[in-house]
Amino acid sequence: MVVRSFGGKRALITGGSSGIGLATARLLVQEGARVCLAARDEERLHAAVAELSAVAGASSLSAGSVSMDVTDGASVERGLRVALEQLGGLDLLVNCAGFAIPGYVELLDEDVYSAMLETNYLGPVRVIRASLEHFIRQRSGTIVNVASMAGFMGLYGYGAYCGSKFALSGFTECLRQDLLPHGVRVHLCYPPTTLTPGLARENEIKPPETWALEGSSRASSPERVAAAILRGVRRGRFQILVGFDSWMIWALQRLAPSLVRRFSDRVLRQHWRHHGPPAARQIPHAGVGDP
Repeated sequence: MVVRSFGGKRALITGGSSGIGLATARLLVQEGARVCLAARDEERLHAAVAELSAVAGASSLSAGSVSMDVTDGASVERGLRVALEQLGGLDLLVNCAGFAIPGYVELLDEDVYSAMLETNYLGPVRVIRASLEHFIRQRSGTIVNVASMAGFMGLYGYGAYCGSKFALSGFTECLRQDLLPHGVRVHLCYPPTTLTPGLARENEIKPPETWALEGSSRASSPERVAAAILRGVRRGRFQILVGFDSWMIWALQRLAPSLVRRFSDRVLRQHWRHHGPPAARQIPHAGVGDP
């Protein structure tokens, strides 16, 4: 059943202490939903809950939190039990936990690849698998996986990140069909570059070629992405894109991928003609940061 209103709905949001997750929680609370935020940093969680309670302007029952590390199965199981107790059930799961470390493929440490797979792909898989018994038993519910435009197209400097988000996109495509007989709706959001705390860290180590490809494009706000997510869920759209530009890029990538590749390759070659080949331009190794 398509969601018409989020009033009275019970929502769990991973990665909910900042960025897209917190913006989505804010909109849900404004509509009268009850929200539980999940993240690793308890101090940021408490600050986010205080903000949401102020937004609700009512009881503290509008928002709660649970410490959860999506890379740890035991933490996920424990956190889900706490969330179900706080909320008295679950109608909406939004998986926003994730992070990106850009860099040249040959320079990124192997643990960077593993860390992004653990958080960006296996993290949502763990949370979904832990919640499926509840959703299937009640024969209703909505699951939203927040991927990235890097989940349907490659971008120079984001090989490790794209790999994790492509995996999440493929899993979500299958999940939609798997849950059809159980009355559980599944959605996949492809946000563009978004002004989150993690973006500032990415920009510090982003290869110059990536900057060249991004050009003068402006980052979206978390609030705009959050509004698109809820609008997409209301309209029953499986794939949720943010704005006309994102829709055009998705359509071109789907209908004329060779055209997109030729354009990107031309930008890269022009950059190298002016600034030298990539072998002469190296960035420091990036550590594995907090999502």
